[in-house]
Amino acid sequence: MLTTDGFRRYLGIHPEETRTVWLFFLHHFLLGIGTIQLYVAANAILLENDPATSLPLAYIASAIGMILIGKAYAHYEHHLGLSSVALRVLWTVSVMTLLVMLVVWVGHSIIAAIGIMVGYRIIYLLTSLEFWGVSAVVFDTRQGKRLFSIISSGDMPAKALGAVLAALVHAHADLLTLLGVSLLAFLGALFTLKLTLRSHAIRTRDRSTARRRPQSRLIQQLFGGSELVFFMCLSILTVACFATKIEFNFFLDVKHRFHDQSEVIAYVSYWLAGTYVLAMLVKLLLSRRALDRLGVQNSLLVLPLVALIGLLGLSITRSVVGDETVLLVWACLLYVSVEVIRRSLFDAVFLVLFQPLTPHQRLLGHTLAKGMYEPLGLGLAGLLLGLSQWLALSESKVIWFWLIFPVATGLLIRRAYRFYLHTLGDALSRRFLPGEQVALPGEIALAAEQDLTSPSPERVLAAVAWFEENQPTLLAQKTLPLLRHPDALVRLGVLERIGSEAKQMPLQPLLADTHPQVRQRTAQLLAQQPGPIRELLESPDRGIQKGALLGRLQKDRTDSIAREQLDRWINAFTEEEQVAALEVIRHLYLTEYTAFVQKGLQSTRPAVVKQAIETAGRHSSLVPQLLTLLRDRSYGRATLRNLRQAASENLSAFTPLLDAPVEQRRMLAQLLSTLQTPESEQWLMRLAGESDRTVRETALHSLRHFSSSAENRLFFEALLSEDLALAERIQAGQYAAMDAEWQSALGYEMERVLKRILRILSKLYDAEALNQIQQSLQHPSQERSANALEMLENLVPRPVYRLFRTQLEASASIVPESMAESVAFILEEGTTLFTEWTVSVALRRWNSWVGDPKLVTAYLSHPIHLLSESAENTLAAFEKNTPMHAHATSSHSAHELVQILKNTPLFASTAENVLASIIPIMKQVHYPAGEVIIRKGDLGDSMFVILSGEIEIYDQDTLLAEMGRGDLFGELALLDSEPRSATVIAQTAATLFRIDQEDFYDLMEERDEACGT
Repeated sequence: MLTTDGFRRYLGIHPEETRTVWLFFLHHFLLGIGTIQLYVAANAILLENDPATSLPLAYIASAIGMILIGKAYAHYEHHLGLSSVALRVLWTVSVMTLLVMLVVWVGHSIIAAIGIMVGYRIIYLLTSLEFWGVSAVVFDTRQGKRLFSIISSGDMPAKALGAVLAALVHAHADLLTLLGVSLLAFLGALFTLKLTLRSHAIRTRDRSTARRRPQSRLIQQLFGGSELVFFMCLSILTVACFATKIEFNFFLDVKHRFHDQSEVIAYVSYWLAGTYVLAMLVKLLLSRRALDRLGVQNSLLVLPLVALIGLLGLSITRSVVGDETVLLVWACLLYVSVEVIRRSLFDAVFLVLFQPLTPHQRLLGHTLAKGMYEPLGLGLAGLLLGLSQWLALSESKVIWFWLIFPVATGLLIRRAYRFYLHTLGDALSRRFLPGEQVALPGEIALAAEQDLTSPSPERVLAAVAWFEENQPTLLAQKTLPLLRHPDALVRLGVLERIGSEAKQMPLQPLLADTHPQVRQRTAQLLAQQPGPIRELLESPDRGIQKGALLGRLQKDRTDSIAREQLDRWINAFTEEEQVAALEVIRHLYLTEYTAFVQKGLQSTRPAVVKQAIETAGRHSSLVPQLLTLLRDRSYGRATLRNLRQAASENLSAFTPLLDAPVEQRRMLAQLLSTLQTPESEQWLMRLAGESDRTVRETALHSLRHFSSSAENRLFFEALLSEDLALAERIQAGQYAAMDAEWQSALGYEMERVLKRILRILSKLYDAEALNQIQQSLQHPSQERSANALEMLENLVPRPVYRLFRTQLEASASIVPESMAESVAFILEEGTTLFTEWTVSVALRRWNSWVGDPKLVTAYLSHPIHLLSESAENTLAAFEKNTPMHAHATSSHSAHELVQILKNTPLFASTAENVLASIIPIMKQVHYPAGEVIIRKGDLGDSMFVILSGEIEIYDQDTLLAEMGRGDLFGELALLDSEPRSATVIAQTAATLFRIDQEDFYDLMEERDEACGT
């Protein structure tokens, strides 16, 4: 049995959308009840008064009235806003219904019939503009594609009910009764509109537009600057033309076949009722699936194709057969087919094309299409039909002219669809700037000068950079005030830009600056000036010594005093002096000291080794030693950063890394991304083809720097097939269990594989468009992500699109795997396909029903502690027949540390899969009670997580806070090395985990998700 939730999912309605969707459905139902009564009343009288003449006149008069009303609607929508206009529209419609009732009460003349038809068309236009205008703003592109067919089907049962009632209408009083029902329905629609407006903020005044291609003055002035709106308006005009012709044939053939007025009304009513019931069923049950299968463009092309075939068949039938009954059946079937397709598929999809536009353009386009060009099509068709009747032209002579309209519709829809894709791309890359795209040069200079006095260091430095490039003379005049800026970053930034003009500046006071880098840079500038430097070299400040040495050797590499100082540092035994010597050698590229750098690589002092690695990257003869250090986890990332120049000179020296462990292969893939050579691309292709997904991810990320080529297409298609299959397994596994930990772990794996698929697709399709799509899919704006998914549908194969749609919308049914199958699959593939956290989650869910215990025992000796620990706990729990995740082999298990990090504010939104990768860089440290952990003013380069004990935070003698287990402090130091703002003291004996800035930066390079913290 289909439950309420099941029916909602079948229709594609998300839980949070339910109330809004049914409000719109009810609103449209009431509008349908109201308009169908008017339609029945108008046609009942028209068919009594020579329809061959009265119908064309009614079409022409209706078109004129609709255009005038459409213009008035657009004017008030522009000045009053959509919410206000929508309410006024329904009040106006109610008043007009009263006027129509008055006309009906007066009499049934042909003028009254035409007047009623004009009233009906105007009321139908106003209710359509109101309904679709509000819905176009409330729903985004993807919601519109899913829901417009549902909300718009509300008027179908209403129209079917009205058509059935029409069969019972034969008297003047009955028509007035129907119009009274119409009035009540419009008042009910007014009430539902108010409910909708209370729950949604309707904003349409935003006129910001994306950067667009050059356009003609016609499109700028008449179509809101959108080629998409232009071609959609022309499309709706041609659709209105052939739809009116088909409706006219239907009514006229019915009138010719039946002479009794009651028979005519009954026949028309029952056909209309059947049409609207069928349209409602198709809308609710089939249109969304037809749209998913056919796509936007093909769904729109169905209507003109059916109309073309139907009109051609009607003409042939009329010429060859000539039987009134056969002609009537054909005309009825054609009318029903066109109406069902138009109401259930075309109208809903047509509105979707407006969604990528800005709200203002969206409403302008919809108002133009429905309020101007659809009435124009109706009037044009009425004029052509009238001329045919008045000139007594045979159907065989004019049918070929009518066939032009569905053909033109097809061509215009194809053009509109092309601009729809362009508009989607614009919507994804939209960046709204205040005012014009580029300010006047004088305004820029004035703004930059004002920014020089800003308290924000970023704004000051941006202004300094602008003046340096555009007005360097003026910058020189403002340098001295900037050197007294309260922020050290500004002072340092200005010092870095000072050149020969340093001779005229009083820099000596800056040697006492509070920031060590400012002091070093000042000494460097002073040492480049003529005169002795011994005073600087003998300063107790190591930074001043280093700056003086750099400055003098930059000016004269043979300076004896500077060389003596450098040699003293090289031969010294202290770590600080050796590191300083290596820094100078690196900055000045002193190749004669290669032996000293090599010795530094072999040092037992970590600081010396790290500085030697920085220096050795510029010495090609030291590449073999650096490759050895690449395998060292402590120095691997730093080594990688400094191997790029050597790799560009001799890539073959790195061949051993192709068969190195996973971590080194990933580092190699990162290194290759900087080379941009055919050889490095081939190496990256080889790494991308590996089964290990971490290596593949890095290689694909690096390949984005290389242009795509047709000869590699088969290779990337094979990778796409592999990852699509993996994504389907993960997607099915997500539903194997509904607990949060399992869902989170596999959800993260799904994000990984989707990112890989997008990177593979960028090598097969438009890379720029896919890059925009990837960024927009992750954007918090629902409109941006909806536009991205829509653009993806029109760019990639359907299986890929359905995968993304299912994951992002959760709208399609998925056949879940059993828990045993999912756990076994993850354990069999291990870290080759999954992160260590997901494997640990699977280990903790293993049981005898999953499979062979060897699946678990294989992880007992795994080098990743989290996995070996999880395997031990699982087997121990299994032997004792207790819950699997209740055990830990130590008081500080890896799983426990992940949970501690997860419970901190900094990492609360970070996936456990990423947090598990932080555990290896956490260093356990112990502090006795009373010991200072952090001292105010010291340079910070690490954060701490409290595992046990309590600490106190002081600002001088003021106690700021107390912290205990699970709390963290010093987290800002992970992002920038700044002086500590407070002192931290261990109140009791405390055990902490320290995360160093350098290690965290390395992790962010390795796992970009860590940047989200």
